[in-house]
Amino acid sequence: MTEEEAFSYLRENLLMTSAAEKLCVDREPFLNDIIAAMQHHLPFHTIKSPVTPHEERHLPTLQEIKEDMFAGTGGLCYALNVFCRMLLRALGFDVVFVPSDCRGYKDVHMLLIVRHLTAVGSNHMVDVGSRCPSFRAISFDFTGQTSPAYHDSFLRYRFVREGDAVVRQHTIISDSDRAEVFDATSGERFSYITIHYKK
Repeated sequence: MTEEEAFSYLRENLLMTSAAEKLCVDREPFLNDIIAAMQHHLPFHTIKSPVTPHEERHLPTLQEIKEDMFAGTGGLCYALNVFCRMLLRALGFDVVFVPSDCRGYKDVHMLLIVRHLTAVGSNHMVDVGSRCPSFRAISFDFTGQTSPAYHDSFLRYRFVREGDAVVRQHTIISDSDRAEVFDATSGERFSYITIHYKK
């Protein structure tokens, strides 16, 4: 994706005005605006796969992902986060893919880390492809073992360091349906995903 395409996408698809000026003023709030706009305009869904004949199903190409996102189709975590990386890189952000584990399954979810956003060496998680969205870039540079608590929509969550990984924990009371699936039977929180951002 070119820089010109990226700014056109922000303007025409995400309805963001004065993007070039905002990018120059303060990159973190600008990034948060992009994340919130993507969550608002691009649906996370699994509809396309079941209606595609089995023999035609495949991992979408970069061109197919780009076409779907420009059409406003949205999709699964893979397509949404791949497109977000394309968009952010075209705007000059340093963005890498990182794997995460969920419910004991290794590397089943891919999200993004934006490096050097607020300082040299800083790390901010971005995930626009989750049914449990964060509407901002989450700093992984918190002091101590536990991040501040976050509250987005119905969710209350935090991040906890475990070696070279960070675990996203949800409160059981804010995510009771998923708590059952994740076998959260005691305490106030359960582990949702483990993010291997230092791999």
